[in-house]
Amino acid sequence: EIQSSDTPSGRHLSNPTTMKQLILFAAALCSVILPIGAVVRETEYGYVEGTNFTLHTGKAVQAFLGIPFAQPPIGALRYMHPLKYAGPQWPMNQPLNATYPRPSCWGVPLQWVSHQDPIYDDFSEDCLFLNIYAPGDAAEGVTSYPVMFWIHGGGYTGSGSVQYPGHFLAAEGVIVIIIQYRLAQLGFLTTEDENAPGNCGAMDQVMSLQFVHDNIAKFGGDPGKVTLFGQSAGGSSSGLMTLSPLTEGLFHQVIAESGTDMAPWAIVDPDEHPRNYAVQLVEALNRELDYECPTDNNTAMVECLRTVEPYEMLIGGILEVEETLGFITHIWGPRVDGKFLLDRPITLREQGKFHKVPVMTGQTTEDGSMFALIGVPATSDGGLNRTLWYEVINKLIKQLSPPGADYEAATRAIDFEYSNWPHIDDELANRDRIVDMFTDCGFAIGNDLFARSHSEYNATYQYLLGYRSANATEEDLPAWMGVPHNGELPYVLGWPYIGINPMVKYHLAGMQQVLDFNEFDNHMTDIIIKMWTNFAKYGNPTPEPVNNFTWPQFDTTDYNYMSIDRMGDFEVKKEYNPHRTAFWTQYAPWILKGLEVPTEAPTSTPSTAPPVSSSAAPASSSSDATTIVSSTVSASTEPSGGSVAPQTSDELTSEGQNYRIATIVLGVTCGVLLLGLLAALWKRTKVDSELKEQNGNYELNPVKVDP
Repeated sequence: EIQSSDTPSGRHLSNPTTMKQLILFAAALCSVILPIGAVVRETEYGYVEGTNFTLHTGKAVQAFLGIPFAQPPIGALRYMHPLKYAGPQWPMNQPLNATYPRPSCWGVPLQWVSHQDPIYDDFSEDCLFLNIYAPGDAAEGVTSYPVMFWIHGGGYTGSGSVQYPGHFLAAEGVIVIIIQYRLAQLGFLTTEDENAPGNCGAMDQVMSLQFVHDNIAKFGGDPGKVTLFGQSAGGSSSGLMTLSPLTEGLFHQVIAESGTDMAPWAIVDPDEHPRNYAVQLVEALNRELDYECPTDNNTAMVECLRTVEPYEMLIGGILEVEETLGFITHIWGPRVDGKFLLDRPITLREQGKFHKVPVMTGQTTEDGSMFALIGVPATSDGGLNRTLWYEVINKLIKQLSPPGADYEAATRAIDFEYSNWPHIDDELANRDRIVDMFTDCGFAIGNDLFARSHSEYNATYQYLLGYRSANATEEDLPAWMGVPHNGELPYVLGWPYIGINPMVKYHLAGMQQVLDFNEFDNHMTDIIIKMWTNFAKYGNPTPEPVNNFTWPQFDTTDYNYMSIDRMGDFEVKKEYNPHRTAFWTQYAPWILKGLEVPTEAPTSTPSTAPPVSSSAAPASSSSDATTIVSSTVSASTEPSGGSVAPQTSDELTSEGQNYRIATIVLGVTCGVLLLGLLAALWKRTKVDSELKEQNGNYELNPVKVDP
């Protein structure tokens, strides 16, 4: 007789028979009659029991939820890199019960607001689990399906596996892995020594990838054909995996959505001395919550931090640290540590020290709109007048520019490039340009540099997704936000089908989507899933036309990319926004190297490209870098509040060199600026949010934020 085990070797896993889970499961069974059967597979840690059931399409899938890939990072293992189990944990006659969702890692709770209804409330430090979704016939020795390994986003501070269904991708003939990793302070706090080495969240990702490599054949998967894919911080994490010496041979392709290692926010700046953040956190906890943790001895400080409750650290602490720093930069995230990451991504790519695998990368058309909404509250009420436009730019630049920077020149450079010339008083257009700025510096340039880097060595595909559901109302998603950050996730992961598949909904802890999807959304989902799984199978999203469309490769001759417009039409285009690429990339390499700033645009792509970096790229053959200095702009009156006033045409012409120099400041700080806006969300919702511990559960009652 086989008996499922929830407590292998004394390990406590959340009880699957809670009232909430029983209700969800009963609802699933009562809503529709589906064939459901147990399926048992072997891992290096023992046997696991999952379920095999049928989706609405009639296709069967297997689901294994909550498989531990490392020891619980609790007690003395908090702030330490993950450890494997010493040996098997679950005997064949008592397999691990892998039929219900496990808790998510502690992280910033507001990451969940726009994704879950009702608010998700199941968090734990014991969270190093992964889910496996496989086709119904997958079995060792019978099948060898390609593997898609999902790393979730959330700014390295939030989210979890229950937000991401792998069922619908698996139904197309791949095995999907959804992992969890430690987040925020618990995942990335460091003392820069052995007491708290940092990068725990990144090392969790590596260990889970190793676990998949070692065990996926038992589930009918091919360990020699693994595609990493992720969005936002999951995209940047996937990119960082291409740079890490620890991942050699563990994956073979990458899909990076709205984030790569070349994004300016992908890592913590090595010059920021991240130990200081740990000290500031401790000081805040001592001051606000009456802890008495020392800060002059790393060993004692970390030992004391291990006694702090996770919710106190993640909520009470981060807010105080944020207030100490002004705008939060990039406190909790991957860092150069000499182990996971040997140097800055810029440097490693310049030296060719990365895994030169096939890649897909892209973004949504308005990836920056969510950050505009968060950081500039006036955007939710209307546009930005000229005074507010300047106040916003001045405030951000003053707070975020590095020491010694000419913030006035930086402000004027941003204004010059992004103002709606000649109608600079158009308030709605000003809002749109703020969105453009955050989209460009936060996502587009990094994606483009990532694509250029890999295209020199292997197949590369780039996309721009602008499709917006006709069912997206002003209340759900204001029109000015377009297709915001996360806008591709419904179609990549099959969200429109969750509601008609009760078992899927149960696996996602009862997740309810705010948006009601329509039939054309279903059609778009089928297309995107087909392309993504094709890439995992063949290294080509359209080995045969999909929806009568063939997606050509990106290279540094044609710069092809797939464009999907608002109506869902597919088109091949060339060179996404070459002018903005020139603005952010043509001058920075020379400034950073202390060379003379060029005064003419290059006439062709250089045979020897500048170093690949978040501020340097091979020149675009059609870019006209001189257009960042113009003599046809309009003058404007000086705004109130001490902001920098717009210049006249003559002033702009005579000070053109200052604009070019200022772009370096922007290249260095645009990622900091973007991340600073995340802190504004905390400030806007701090009064409206309530955190309390009751009966061991995490409860949150925040203000609703539009996705």
